[in-house]
Parts: sequence; structure tokens; C-alpha cells
Amino acid sequence: MRQPTQISWITAAAILIVAHPSDRHNLFFEVESLGHTDIHIRQLENELKILLTFPNKTPEALRAMSLGVLVRGLAEQWIFALYERLRTQREILSPTKKPLTFGGKLTPLNPFYDKLELLRMPIAKNQIRKSTVTDHPIPLFDHDSGSAGWRITDPSSGAPIDLVRRDLSDEFLTIINTCR
Repeated sequence: MRQPTQISWITAAAILIVAHPSDRHNLFFEVESLGHTDIHIRQLENELKILLTFPNKTPEALRAMSLGVLVRGLAEQWIFALYERLRTQREILSPTKKPLTFGGKLTPLNPFYDKLELLRMPIAKNQIRKSTVTDHPIPLFDHDSGSAGWRITDPSSGAPIDLVRRDLSDEFLTIINTCR
């Protein structure tokens, strides 16, 4: 996917508003804010990707460690914000927690929401959602993008899943654009 712009996020907000006009005021500003944050995080990820190529014990490597902590923290907050926006949207549209729909059709946002839900619980509460699995998320960095990620355990299969923030952002924008 090409680098998203603020226009990509404004378009995503507009698509969601058309589909769900009842919450248009908060929805637009929250999604637009997610976009601003995403773009700034991507800039930091790009810098981190370069810094990760320097050898240990250099000033650049020390800067990479510091920047990595910042990128991880921002990534977690971004995940929480996107999850909460989709959760709230789901509750507004369907208090019975039915899947999200666009124009009466099921949306591909539902599996995406489930993926976010799998990730949010372990990083927010240090618990695995709906599972007796006790594995905690393992932080990771995608060296190709500089993006923070997590290896979590799929509660249904027990298999490890790597979820990377930048990939989730790209997937969200792709899904929203298919819902036009």
C-alpha cells in the first residue's frame, strides 16, 4: 500500500459517516485524529528503521533504543484509540453486539475488529481475551518498517500471531475503501 496521507484518513472518516450518520460529529474528528497520529508515527517508524541499522554502542543505536520506546508507546495508544472507535461504533449501531454493517451488508471490518480485540486485551490488561492461555504478548519490531508489533497467542488455535501496527493501519484503510 502506498504511504497514507491525511486525505486517506479524511476519506475513511467520510465513508464511515455516510454509513453511520448518527454519530457523525465524534466519528469524523476521532478518525481524522487517528490519521494525524498514524502519519506522525510512520515518520518516527521510518527514522527508527534507519537507526536500527547502526551498530550497538553508537549514538545512533542509543537513539534507536529511545525512539523504539516512544514508537511502542504511541503504537499502543493508537491501537487502543482505533479499537475504542470501532467498539463504540458497534455498540451505537447494535446494542446486541451484532456485527458491523454497511448498507445492510456485513463488512470486512468484523474480522479486523476481532483481530484488534485479540491484541488490545493483552497489551491493555496483560490478559489474553477469552482464553485460558497464559502467554503474554511478546513485543517485537518489524525491521523493514520500523513499526512496533506484538506476537500474541490465538486463543482458539494456540498458534502465534504477529500483529504489526503499520500493517493494521494499512489494513484498516484498505477495508474502509472497499466499503464505499
